[in-house]
Amino acid sequence: MLEALAVFYWYKRDLERFLRSALADHPEVLSRISFEASSKRQVAVEVVTQLQTNESRYQETALDLLERLADYPDAFDGLARTEDGPSKVKVAQAALRAVQAVTSQNRDLLNARDETLRRIQDDLEQSATRRTHEAVLAELNAEFMVLHSQKTDPQGRGIEFERLLERLFALHDLDPRAAYNIDHEQVDGAFTFRTDDYLMEAKWWKVPVDPRELNHFRAKVESKAANTLGLCISISGFTEGALLKRTERSPLILMDGADLVAILENRISLAEVLERKRRHAVETGNPFYSVREMHG
Repeated sequence: MLEALAVFYWYKRDLERFLRSALADHPEVLSRISFEASSKRQVAVEVVTQLQTNESRYQETALDLLERLADYPDAFDGLARTEDGPSKVKVAQAALRAVQAVTSQNRDLLNARDETLRRIQDDLEQSATRRTHEAVLAELNAEFMVLHSQKTDPQGRGIEFERLLERLFALHDLDPRAAYNIDHEQVDGAFTFRTDDYLMEAKWWKVPVDPRELNHFRAKVESKAANTLGLCISISGFTEGALLKRTERSPLILMDGADLVAILENRISLAEVLERKRRHAVETGNPFYSVREMHG
């Protein structure tokens, strides 16, 4: 159930609409959830946890919610219309099949309802422990550590790094787009934060990124629609020249490997890092503000 709630809807407002309808008889389940401040997966975890914790009260509600999810149209038209729609639909269809397997068991065991409820309870407990927001973040961190140990295939590592970043940004509901090419120009990715659209540059080099590379990325950003911003992530950091305070307004913010590790280790949220880096750039003209400095 948790996975279905987290991936059936790409936009949080659609998930909220579904939950308020499905839980109309028990609005208290949603009363402590901040849809604006939470990711879809965090919302799903909170709903499942409350249904699990108050099992005696919400047995019928949990069953009804499962039935609603099992009846979801498998075309997932809403997801299909988004960027990288086919891959998102594939993930949602896998979650749908898992829900349908549980509800099918429920229908086949109508004469043994207690057993059915026990199975559903087991599913809730296992999902809540394995697929929380924090658990997915931990998986990404483990994958990052494996990439860090790879020395022989830098090009392959770079591709895997871009994919990891896409999943990290998707976990935080930032509507990421995978790497793409336009007019013979390579873009490592894109995402939306608050109301701003960002291009992303991901560098896993042995040496820090220098001003020439940043100027190239800046030109790429400034060639797009007005108010487009850019995030450059460099695992090896940046040269002193690249970090010099700008006299003119820059559309870029910078993130190094230490910043990314702090996010993956859940010491600070991705949203807070982006917000504080952007604000610092606006107030000081400096595109780099490390997590270490944020924490004083």
